[in-house]
Amino acid sequence: MRDMEFRAKSSHVPLPGTEKFSSDELGMIIGTCIPIPVAILDLSTGEISGGNSLFEEYLGVSLSSTGEIRLGEFVHPDDKNLFNTFRFADFSRRDGSLGLRLKTREFGYLDVELHVSGFRWKQQEFLLLCVCEVPDKTLLEKELRDKVAEQKRKTFEAIKSSLLIYQFTEKIKKTPVLTTSLLGAENEAELFTRAARILTSRGLNYKDVVFFLLDGDQLIVRHSTCPVSRRSFPYSEESRYAKFIAGQGEGIEAVEGRSALVPLRSRGHLIGLIEVTLHPRERILFDEYQLVREWQNDALLTIGDMIALVLDNLKLYRKVKRQSITDPLTGVYNRNYFIERLSEEIQRCKRKNRPIAMIFVDVDEFKEVNDSYGHLVGDEVLCGLGEIFRENLRGYDFVCRYGGDEFVILLSEVEVEGARKVATKLWKIVHEAEFLTHDNPPKRFRLGISLGVSVLDKDLDEKRLLGSADAALYAAKAGGGNRLVVNNVEEGVDR
Repeated sequence: MRDMEFRAKSSHVPLPGTEKFSSDELGMIIGTCIPIPVAILDLSTGEISGGNSLFEEYLGVSLSSTGEIRLGEFVHPDDKNLFNTFRFADFSRRDGSLGLRLKTREFGYLDVELHVSGFRWKQQEFLLLCVCEVPDKTLLEKELRDKVAEQKRKTFEAIKSSLLIYQFTEKIKKTPVLTTSLLGAENEAELFTRAARILTSRGLNYKDVVFFLLDGDQLIVRHSTCPVSRRSFPYSEESRYAKFIAGQGEGIEAVEGRSALVPLRSRGHLIGLIEVTLHPRERILFDEYQLVREWQNDALLTIGDMIALVLDNLKLYRKVKRQSITDPLTGVYNRNYFIERLSEEIQRCKRKNRPIAMIFVDVDEFKEVNDSYGHLVGDEVLCGLGEIFRENLRGYDFVCRYGGDEFVILLSEVEVEGARKVATKLWKIVHEAEFLTHDNPPKRFRLGISLGVSVLDKDLDEKRLLGSADAALYAAKAGGGNRLVVNNVEEGVDR
């Protein structure tokens, strides 16, 4: 029965068939006839993927039972570093022998010689292990053997320490690259994409990265290099993320032995976090050394601070840019930005042979509003008009405070009739709106506005389009105000 089990477990091992023996027959013969314990080790997991009955008897295990059996569990504690170092060495150098102590079923730990050969099968890496006991006559005297073992341990410890220092140094070397790359990001999406690409590249070498940002009472996934089951996590529910946030993200927190949570802190406040997942081999190596793990955590905290700083800069940049292109009183765009966008939009519409319309708006008798009710009320009137225009236009229409009580509205890809309908709609909404004075109790009053509409034709540029709309507005004002003129043709809009 055990022979059949071995064949089932090792059926994926590449055994070339011959004219006399098929691959399955060779697997059966090798599994039953080799007079020493033989096993196959999966390098990615450390699990025993197959073995003959002698191997099962030697260690006292059943390979056909459910559950994972890891060879590392049978290696003497003092030899584990030696075994792991050999396991994670360059794959091309794994053929050879390795002396260590294995825990056997009958005699406890015994000195053995593992004859090892590495092979790849179905895009995975395995080791073929042949276990040979070291005969008593070849054993050194105990004192000499202990000295040799200690020297081997120190040698491998030094090699591993050098490897860890190299890995850590590579991470530190990548930090300036990360900073330089992130500073060029123009928005959050680009920032997270660049950061993830660098964090998972050679050098920093993290397996996966997930970025979260705080938004109200939710933690929102903004970017991930791996599939995520959810996009948001409320603070109110029990989760490792909520617990981390409750502690205000002080330091690095390991999660389930496979990943770490890194705080994103800005100006002393937690704004989000990063979850980084380490590759299994790197995690095992780093976890053996507390000091090196602390160095790695410090590097992650530095990276988190960098990303949070760039996020802060992006928010500040957006705020400054918004202030530079908007009117501080009404919140609509300012004149300078309007002129810049006007030229671009006209060129775009001309290339596509699409129409573009402009509406000039002026508040009738605005001076009387300021003189009668005060400049604060006048400011509130302008803010109210800006809000009416924004709420009753398409999201991509362009509203600008041109100066004083004048507004300009740019309607892309709109013909004359469409522009007339929009202007008439705005006139009616403003005409029916009521504004309040600062009296006690406040008084209500209404406004009149004059509108001039112009539509771009093939001979107009931005200056002529502005001039045409301004002339239409002048005609509306000259006709008594509170009316609409389209390209100097008066519409029937009365007080």
